[in-house]
Amino acid sequence: MKMNIFDFMKSVGVFLLAWVFVFSGIISCKNNRVATELDTLFTLGTVETTPQAEAFVRAYQENLGARTAANGGVPLLVEYRIGPASDSDVCSNGLLYGPYTVTDNSVDGDQTVSADKPTLQLVNMGDLAVCTIITAPVNVTMSAAFDNVYMDNEPCIETALDVSGIWQGAYSCDSQPASHCEDIGGVVKLNIMQDEHGASYSDGLAKYNGPVCGNRFEYSGGGPGYTESGTFVLNQDGTASKTSHYEDDDGGCSGDCSDPELVKISQVALFDHFEGPSLDEAWTVDTVNTTDGVEGWTYSFSNSSINVSDVAAATIHSENGQTWSQLELFQQLDTSLSDFIAEFDISWTSDDVTAMQYLRLSLQSEEYGHLATVGYSDSWIGSHGGKQATIWANPLNIQPNGLSASGTATIRISRTGEITRIEWDGAEIHDGYAYGGMDQVYLTFGHYPYDDGEGAASSLGSLSVDKVRILGVAWDEFSLRSANRK
Repeated sequence: MKMNIFDFMKSVGVFLLAWVFVFSGIISCKNNRVATELDTLFTLGTVETTPQAEAFVRAYQENLGARTAANGGVPLLVEYRIGPASDSDVCSNGLLYGPYTVTDNSVDGDQTVSADKPTLQLVNMGDLAVCTIITAPVNVTMSAAFDNVYMDNEPCIETALDVSGIWQGAYSCDSQPASHCEDIGGVVKLNIMQDEHGASYSDGLAKYNGPVCGNRFEYSGGGPGYTESGTFVLNQDGTASKTSHYEDDDGGCSGDCSDPELVKISQVALFDHFEGPSLDEAWTVDTVNTTDGVEGWTYSFSNSSINVSDVAAATIHSENGQTWSQLELFQQLDTSLSDFIAEFDISWTSDDVTAMQYLRLSLQSEEYGHLATVGYSDSWIGSHGGKQATIWANPLNIQPNGLSASGTATIRISRTGEITRIEWDGAEIHDGYAYGGMDQVYLTFGHYPYDDGEGAASSLGSLSVDKVRILGVAWDEFSLRSANRK
């Protein structure tokens, strides 16, 4: 990580000044340079000078006239102290960077400095406080203007380890100010999913994302009323630890949180990458409205995907409102799941607006019925497809033409307790409550064969699934109901 030096301008001042700023969500920075918002934590004030500053002042006072004439202005000395956001004495205790010489809005020398290991450890713990100390060699009028601070994460050279799964632990937070903020904590479950771009997780209504480098997952995000950022570290023994810093949106309370030991409690309930040349025997195949059952469909395997490209419909409709043709893949899971993460990658094509087709993943409970459904749906001639999602009996209000004629998507359904959320390419599109042990998985390809005999006819483009992956925790109805009563 590299830090950029600031620009300075004149105003009212004293011999020695200090500003303290908080870096909010610093660990969410990407590999390219991004501007970080600054919030003033403490008011402008004076601090005791350091030996480096005193030496600087003595040296420059000796030849101030020549220096001033050469540079057209009075040189300044700038130091930075970096520490945890919770440290009110960061100007004294913080890690030192500098001193740097500033003359007439320019910094002598390189304006970029590499963060050392202790600073990187601070970054990984949560939000930072940075104290900027400005020293003038004479009692002059001055101020500092901080327009932007830039942080660069140097590219990760470590292979990302697998942090995905459902993790359970007990966390605690030291909340401030103690006068009206209560320390919080308790049991938590994290649903973590990972891909080549990083990882994301949810723990109920809160959600987070960020990069994974080696055994470290650096995340930021939050839930209703607060933001939080921190680091999830995978230990050699298979456990994990997590530290973070949170801030209420109204600024009333903040705290440093830790979970020293998280345990992975999930199991792989289903994984199919559709390698071919035939379907895994775990799938039961059924069809609706085809001429010869499964033989009435054309599907193939390529590039680790199952691709549906044609259907011989038993009935071609002359008006809307009748039966769709469907190819349905079904699996009964060996174990009913309480908390789970279900993810699948899809793609679709339609040559023109005549396509009428859908592709969806549906999760159900043999005992309690439908839990959640998500997928792509193109329901009528004259429009492109849109996103479809339902949790229990609560549908997402989708509109036609929301998606391109051809596209891809990574779709996810996750549940913690009874809180269920649906994401499309990492963005949440629907949430709600769904109760019951999840043990049935349906993957359905649909086509509506329509021809009104007057030139209006539907078509099937192609529908593909790259993978289906489900992780989960065994369902324990009694434990869940006991937990919900607490």
